[in-house]
Amino acid sequence: GASLVSYELPSFMANSRHFLESRPAAFNGIMQQYSCTGATQVADATRGRGSGDADFQQLLENLASFEPCGLVSMSVFMDQFRLTDTEGAPVSIDETDLAWASDADLYSDWSVSTTLVGNETFEYVQIDADRSWIPDSTFLEHLKVWYRTPVSPYVRHLWGRIPGGLPAGRYNLTFPVNSPIFTEEWSVPEKRLIFSQTSPVSQLGSSGASYTLAALCCVVALVDFLVALVLLVAGKAPKRKSAVHPA
Repeated sequence: GASLVSYELPSFMANSRHFLESRPAAFNGIMQQYSCTGATQVADATRGRGSGDADFQQLLENLASFEPCGLVSMSVFMDQFRLTDTEGAPVSIDETDLAWASDADLYSDWSVSTTLVGNETFEYVQIDADRSWIPDSTFLEHLKVWYRTPVSPYVRHLWGRIPGGLPAGRYNLTFPVNSPIFTEEWSVPEKRLIFSQTSPVSQLGSSGASYTLAALCCVVALVDFLVALVLLVAGKAPKRKSAVHPA
């Protein structure tokens, strides 16, 4: 199967209520309403991300609004990785279809458009027909994954897949984009890159483990119900009267 490339951010407080509730209105539901408190304008994002994060600041140039807004959007992990073998040949890493398929409805008003500059075609993402700061479809896929905030202060997200797996050997890893904000200003002790192999559960899809666990819980619940039913019936069974024999 494919090899998975994931990143980890230990001690990143993505489970803070103040943080996870600051996200775009696309996530609003019947039971939950979100706002972009803390990062509503371009100036908020510029200040929050820090002047030392040049790659992020470049995304905000010449924009009148910060959309999608919110602290979750502003803090997106945007590091890039490139892997080559000892002869310099690049290892293909697939960065498509990383987000949950069930999240597609959240982004129904988000679309990828193209523009021609000279002889080159560039992508950009529109939200409700307005141009956003998201530069292309690949970045959008990583942002969708980032929006799935963890329940603990420990982030681990899928970054890409290596089709056919990664054979044993020596490789060179480079970082075309390596944001300093996490370790220098946001108290993350280190950023980690993890290579792993797909399992039968992971091949079911990004939510395969959840479905497997749900099925197991249903089986256990059914067994408990049957045991309780047997005990209930046994408890209501009429007791036999002992026969009395005259002496």
